[in-house]
Amino acid sequence: MLEERTQDLMVSMSGLLPLIVTNALNVLGAIVILLIGLWLSGKADLLVVRMLSRAPHFDAMLKLTLRRACCSIAAQPTTPSRSSSRAIWS
Repeated sequence: MLEERTQDLMVSMSGLLPLIVTNALNVLGAIVILLIGLWLSGKADLLVVRMLSRAPHFDAMLKLTLRRACCSIAAQPTTPSRSSSRAIWS
């Protein structure tokens, strides 16, 4: 009885292994994309801060707003969703 359960468990685990590996690779790819996006967002923020610091008479609140807008634009995905592409082309 115990040997049958062990055998059944081994068979089910061998079937789950490809699924686990595939999902692990997807998660790893998502983490890499997230880290690249955060890095690019930081670079964009630094660029905006440098550009705005050269302007002598620039409102501080507007600087903060532009920094936040730049970072949120840099963090957005570049491909449109299906619903927005249908609305544009139909």
